[in-house]
Amino acid sequence: MNVRAFAASLLWALGLAALGVGGAGAQDELPGLYRFVVDQPANFSPKADAEVLLDIDGKGGLHLTATQPGQVLSTEGTYKLNGARIAIEFPELGKSVKDGPWSLQGETLKLPFQLMADEEGTSEWKREPGGDTPIDVFYAVVNRKREEGTPPEEAARAAAEEAKKRSEEWGQTDAEVITTYEVWPDGVACKFTFRNGHPEMVLVGTRIGEMPQPRVLQVGLWASDPRTHIPAKPHTAPDDPKNKTALLFAPFDNAPYWSYGKGGIGKVASFKEGGEDVDLIKRKLETAHYEVKVLRDAEATPRALHDEIMRLQPGVLWMSSHSCASDDSVSIATGAYLGSTADAKEIMNGSDRIRKIVEAAVPPGCDTYLDFGTAVQVAGAETEIVIPFWHQRNHGAMVATLSVTDRFFRDLVREGADFSTSLIYAASCCSAENDVLVRACKARQFLGYNGLITIPGCATETKYVFTILTKPTWSVREVVGLANLVIDRGQVVFFPEDDWLAAVPEEDFPKLQLYGMDFQPLDLPDVNAIWLCYMARWSAEHPEAGCEALQKAYDDFWSKGSFSRLASPFATAGVRGNHTPTQEEVVLARHLVSGEPTMPCGRFTLNDTDPTRLKEPEE
Repeated sequence: MNVRAFAASLLWALGLAALGVGGAGAQDELPGLYRFVVDQPANFSPKADAEVLLDIDGKGGLHLTATQPGQVLSTEGTYKLNGARIAIEFPELGKSVKDGPWSLQGETLKLPFQLMADEEGTSEWKREPGGDTPIDVFYAVVNRKREEGTPPEEAARAAAEEAKKRSEEWGQTDAEVITTYEVWPDGVACKFTFRNGHPEMVLVGTRIGEMPQPRVLQVGLWASDPRTHIPAKPHTAPDDPKNKTALLFAPFDNAPYWSYGKGGIGKVASFKEGGEDVDLIKRKLETAHYEVKVLRDAEATPRALHDEIMRLQPGVLWMSSHSCASDDSVSIATGAYLGSTADAKEIMNGSDRIRKIVEAAVPPGCDTYLDFGTAVQVAGAETEIVIPFWHQRNHGAMVATLSVTDRFFRDLVREGADFSTSLIYAASCCSAENDVLVRACKARQFLGYNGLITIPGCATETKYVFTILTKPTWSVREVVGLANLVIDRGQVVFFPEDDWLAAVPEEDFPKLQLYGMDFQPLDLPDVNAIWLCYMARWSAEHPEAGCEALQKAYDDFWSKGSFSRLASPFATAGVRGNHTPTQEEVVLARHLVSGEPTMPCGRFTLNDTDPTRLKEPEE
């Protein structure tokens, strides 16, 4: 769906009141960011929950973005000035002006074409507030350098240094002057610390929005075996969470943000546009009889996250967001909106208006730690619970939301949140690059990413994990092991759903990282152990009996290293090529399928206590 089609879809709800425009009088300050107001004579304007932004880059480029709930669409164009005349080309929109008048009076821009209507006319745009704040300077420099091909980390360091210099000229209070900055690896973000000690995060652009061409995977023989699809019927469930509740936290599902991909190519994206499907995850969990709560976009605030965790004590917590990690800190963005760079001084100094926003957006007591005017010291250490998080909503359009840090989750646990039998899936960049968030949450299983992850990759893997995990007896450890096996080897192993992983971009794998409750990365089963799990499931109706068959095959045949194929077809099937199953592989497969023998933190299943599942059509 191109921008022209999107614009057409808005027409049914457009405002009809005529809006006045300024007179003629072209000025030289054309470059900037503008919001669409109205077409004349058609008198079309965007509906209340939609916006169209036009970025004029000063170098002959036009970037137009149209957003409404559930849709983020963008297109590129060109312009050329000749005094008070302008030529404009928007190929996807079908808009072309060879030579027409333009004017800029105050903040009002008039261009010689109608955006929403086909007939000739004019469109009126209003300049978005921007300025010379350190945040403006940071993004102006980083955008220019990324588009020139400068490597991400080098671009972020140069931008951070310029922002620091600007703050020293611009700042009037200790809350406005940057003293130090820390650039995250790969230049994905930067943390500014101001003279009064308060921190702010700035996101450069992660989770690139380009959709790759799927790889062509080789279909494995196992996938066509009908026994693969016979559901196991477990008798016991030692590794289910104690609460059949789930919380899905998705602050950027529909919210637009500017993202850089390879070669400095940028675009506006949302997680849904990149393939995120929160409703599918919700349905999958409901088939396992979970009560599911979804916090999406602006409703995904720190307070809502806190309150729902304390209410649900969720067996599954899935968080899809932007995140940044350093050696001793992890920050996860929320949907709590603070303002734009026009509000930068208020955000940095903590005005009454900003404090009211913060008080409404964070849980009671948490605002004690959030004081933009003073760095709070607790037991001699700076406590950062909730901090401002800057990102670009569009090229050059900066906004701040609140982010929560690992200390937010540590306080949740102190308050009584219990993840000791739960799965936490932090579907965001660098969430499992270290064990900081793992230790803060103290979950039975913690799944995240060791490095940067794209939207298509993360969305695909999330869909896959919850789809396979819904199958009885499947544990997170086995699901992640199978996912990495399929991605790394490029073949379909068991299920038709494995083919989804063809959409995971090469730069994303293998980055899924699974931690256990001892805060150590869990070893994942290899192809030999996964094959034995498969055998245990199809050899008997109940997986416990299948696991006993594995042990008997090992005791009677595999441990002896030599046997006749006729002696046991089952034991023969366990030999893959020249590899005979080892005792360690048999023990691991038995554990993964039935939970016996037990292994510390080695398994998490969704709902094996009730092996009956609600039927749903194939996705």
